[in-house]
Amino acid sequence: MMTTHEVTDYAVPHTQIYMGGPISTQALFMLHTSDFSSTNTLNITDSWSISSDDFMFDKLSCGEEPTWYRFYMGAAGWHPQQLEHEIAQGAWLVLNRPSFACVTADATDQWNICLDTISQNVFDNYI
Repeated sequence: MMTTHEVTDYAVPHTQIYMGGPISTQALFMLHTSDFSSTNTLNITDSWSISSDDFMFDKLSCGEEPTWYRFYMGAAGWHPQQLEHEIAQGAWLVLNRPSFACVTADATDQWNICLDTISQNVFDNYI
């Protein structure tokens, strides 16, 4: 398990870093609630954002934290329209606008919580 203490000299909260990939496996990203922003923040929705810069560490070390956040190293990527094509082919289970609980769940429970939510959504649409 890698933590923030292993990747930065900033005095930030001791936090686990989740490993992603296979692209930019040395890049550190912070998924967080949108009540926080840095110099390199991408707003995904009105509730969620991603940041990746040194200023986010400055802010965290000063106690300026979002309501919730999690660090990831690495990312996945697709060619233009590749992901849309895969979704249209049924290759992905899609959970539109996942709940706060789905995103913030403990990593060991997250998959099951999301599957339960998708299953309930499918069940609700057919009854």
